[in-house]
Amino acid sequence: MIKHKNLMKTKMMIAAGMVFLFGSICYTANAQQAGMPEIKVLPGADSRTLKLLVVGAGENVEVRFFGQEGEIATDLIKEKEGVGSFVKKYDVRKLTLSEYWMEINTAGLSTTYRIVAPAKNKKLVPMLAKTSYTYPVIAANAL
Repeated sequence: MIKHKNLMKTKMMIAAGMVFLFGSICYTANAQQAGMPEIKVLPGADSRTLKLLVVGAGENVEVRFFGQEGEIATDLIKEKEGVGSFVKKYDVRKLTLSEYWMEINTAGLSTTYRIVAPAKNKKLVPMLAKTSYTYPVIAANAL
């Protein structure tokens, strides 16, 4: 009888753990805002290139590079009809800064990456610094 109760307790603990695990997975899967593009900045093939990966944008994308002194460069990527995803390579050899920022803006999302240039002949290190949802402001007419 005691073995049977311990077995039931074990089964209940396993079931509770499975429910918790399933709930955690569902919560994590929904953490990304539905309908918003995914934006990633990755190190390129050589030491001074970056790859911008945008999935599901569906509109124009603006890319801006900033240093300590302000804006360095801007790139506007026009939407191609029916293509919401793309990869774009940036050659940043002319940027001699050891650290700068890359800001990517879409209609509903602004993402900023901090780019660190390590020692010579090593790949650039992009680190996510900030993501902001930029919804349009809706004004209500209160009478």
